[in-house]
Amino acid sequence: MASAPVRALSAIEAVVFDWDGTLVDSKRVLVASFQETTREVLGSPFPTAHEDVERIVQVRGQEAFAEIAAGDDDVYERIEAVFHRVYVEQMEAIEPFPTT
Repeated sequence: MASAPVRALSAIEAVVFDWDGTLVDSKRVLVASFQETTREVLGSPFPTAHEDVERIVQVRGQEAFAEIAAGDDDVYERIEAVFHRVYVEQMEAIEPFPTT
């Protein structure tokens, strides 16, 4: 019985990994970024309660900013600007999950 011909495989051009929350502990960085941002913009950190943390990490940034700003467009813009700066700074401290 003849075997099927082997085809040459083309070079792999890209590999995609699910980085966020899979390879690295991004939740810690995300929460720290929100807390530092709200401390700077509003004077106190948010989120601090477990249920708030879980809700904030499940929504897109724009939704979280809107919730925190409570309808104030100026506060929304300040939160958005500060968050992006803080998140970039926090990303320097991101760590991979430990290997098993």
